[in-house]
Amino acid sequence: MNVESHCMNVLKVYDWINQNINIKSKEHVSISDDNAGDFCINFNIPCDGTRTLIWDGTNVGNFTGNFTVSINEQCMNSIDLFVNGNYVTSLTGGQAYSVQFTELQSVEVQCQATAGAGYCSGTLYIQTAVQDSDSPSYEINCFLSDMEGNQLDESSENAICCVEQSDPENRTHIETMVSGKKITLQEVDIVLKGFITIQFIDEMGDVGGECTLPFWEAETVYLCAPVGTSIECKLSDFKCKVNFVEFCGCCVELSIRISICLSVFATSPATVYLKGKYCEPRSGNFQIPYSKQSIPF
Repeated sequence: MNVESHCMNVLKVYDWINQNINIKSKEHVSISDDNAGDFCINFNIPCDGTRTLIWDGTNVGNFTGNFTVSINEQCMNSIDLFVNGNYVTSLTGGQAYSVQFTELQSVEVQCQATAGAGYCSGTLYIQTAVQDSDSPSYEINCFLSDMEGNQLDESSENAICCVEQSDPENRTHIETMVSGKKITLQEVDIVLKGFITIQFIDEMGDVGGECTLPFWEAETVYLCAPVGTSIECKLSDFKCKVNFVEFCGCCVELSIRISICLSVFATSPATVYLKGKYCEPRSGNFQIPYSKQSIPF
């Protein structure tokens, strides 16, 4: 048999670990806008000093009730609140402001300018004095999705975005003991980003409301990742659980828990030298030799 030499480009895996990551958050979302007198408005404003109008009541008839402005816990900046053009108070991440009103013409928010601060998000909930006391009953379905709310298989390549934040050319070296031997690992900082979609299922089994929310988490992993290697991630398992915290008309506060099992690889391109021969199928057309034999009775 003639043996031929072949070179193949492959991906060499230097190290491979599984990392469990748990993410917790609270979010205000709107289930529906069908309840008369209820308004649930999510806002996302730049932290550049711009004053943003989030409620314009100039064309709304006179009504009384309560309104609440809540700021997302991840917001680290100060948010100034203006009602009917007048400064009322300042809020930061995790804080809320509630007050009764008899005439609500406008609500504005302004995030103090900070270099590189990005955005701050929150929720405005307006509830009129006349309300239906019976809140609808919902079950919650939560799943991994894209930004459009389309469900994703956790094994798909685009299920989650994983980006290294540390310098691939200057990773921190850590010495540790594994199986009684001293080894050197590299410290790798990664950021995970993705989307979940939450569905509210009513008593008839119909989707009474739906929202898609982003999630992210920073994580540090330790693996053999010398200079020249790249970091790749793949979801091994994904679970999402959501519970009601507070139900106010069409606006609800949710407790969200995400559990991720992430496979992290340190890889680099490599060329493999092999000796072998390409296989070809043999012919399946052949005849079985016939021989006459005596058959006992």
